[in-house]
Amino acid sequence: MRRGFGCGLLYETIDFVVFKNEKGKAEIEVRVTRDAKGFSDTPHKRPHHGMYEDMDPLFANPVLPLLAIALADRAFQDYATFEEIEAIPPLAYESLNHLRIKKDMLRVPFFRIVSADGPTGSAANG
Repeated sequence: MRRGFGCGLLYETIDFVVFKNEKGKAEIEVRVTRDAKGFSDTPHKRPHHGMYEDMDPLFANPVLPLLAIALADRAFQDYATFEEIEAIPPLAYESLNHLRIKKDMLRVPFFRIVSADGPTGSAANG
């Protein structure tokens, strides 16, 4: 979250996608759309950043921590476990299966301050 701007990373700005990669296997991608400086009035020009799952070694995979956060938050409308997401069959090449976020999670900060009692609901400012 940029200090003083109140526009931290919310679930509504994150898109989890399952697609068929060039190897013919299902792959997970995380796309983040942010309101970059100077793009508030032109949302169609905002930068889009994607991170893909197909990385070795597994500990270097940038998608897994983000997916773990979303699963721990029970943010997905149709999926509750990694196994359910992993079982999604790959669609036709260049087709995307967007994992829907629950409506009550859309305005929730993705990265939140966590106390001993759990998430506080406040955005982590980094």
